[in-house]
Order: sequence, then C-alpha cells, then structure tokens
Amino acid sequence: MLAVPVKVSETIDFVTPLSTYISDKYTNISEDSYTSSLTSLNQLRTAALTPDTTSQDPAEQEKQRQKLYQYYAQICSMQSKFPISASSSDVKMSFKWKDAFKPSKSLTQHSLAYERAAMLFNIGAVYTLHGLNADTSNGGYTKNAAKLFMYAAGVYTHLRNNVATRVGGALTSDLSQEGLQSK
Repeated sequence: MLAVPVKVSETIDFVTPLSTYISDKYTNISEDSYTSSLTSLNQLRTAALTPDTTSQDPAEQEKQRQKLYQYYAQICSMQSKFPISASSSDVKMSFKWKDAFKPSKSLTQHSLAYERAAMLFNIGAVYTLHGLNADTSNGGYTKNAAKLFMYAAGVYTHLRNNVATRVGGALTSDLSQEGLQSK
C-alpha cells in the first residue's frame, strides 16, 4: 500500500492581524476577550501541522485526526467572519504551503479557502498514513486499513469536487483537479 505525504507549511500568526481587524471593526469588544482564543488558534494550527503519523494505536490515530478536523472546522467558520486577502481593506495574511509531491515547489495565497484546501488534503494524507501504519497484530488489520483508505478517498473526492474548485488563483499540483483525479 502507498500513503500520500502531508503538505508542509510555515508557521503563521493569527493573533496580530486578526486582533487589529477585530479592534478596528468592533470597538466595543475588549482585547482580552479574544486574544486567548486567537492564541489557541495558533496552537491548534501548529498541532494540525505536526500530526504523529507513525502510531499504530487506533485511539491515538483518532486523536491525531481530531486535531486536524478541529483546525479545519475553525477555518470553515472563519471564512465567513474574516475577509482575508491581499487587499488593503481586508485582513492581510498569507498561507504558504509546499506541494506534497514536489516539496521544492511552494505557493503562497492570501486566502482561507487555500488554507482550507491544504488542510483537507492533509486530513486525507493522514488517513492514508494511518492506514499504512494500522496495527498488524490485530486480526481486523485488513478491514481497518481498508476503511482508513476509503475515508481518505472520500476526503479527496470532497476536496476535488467541492473545496479546491472554490480556491481562486493558482494551486500546487497536488491540489489541482488533475492531481486530485482518481484513475
């Protein structure tokens, strides 16, 4: 069996740009009420970018996937609340991701849609890595590994049909329609 490698990204800071946006747009909210949440968001992204893909313990594997899903849910929620783009009137943040299959190539976009697509790609990759590392001492190894690979296929189908198509601008080859096409 083959596993898909995870995409790699650089650390970013949500606290400074989003704090500035919130304080400019919502003057009646104290900075203390959201700074800790934004710091937690930074920590959640860091945890999502460094999943343990070598564990054979199904419970530990599930915990790792939940970290990715939690961050992915936050991105989805943020898309409607924060106008992130390169425009001077929006929140200026950039998300730089390396191509999973060509790590020497990277792409930077000012878009939560791009961040969402990259994170969804990594959720699928982690499913394949966990399928590859499924517990072989268990009699249900084959079924568990097959289930994890099927989940990955579902994630990539959703990414190809619903998420990647909504990302404006260029994409790395792993997020392109051709790269996500099943043969």
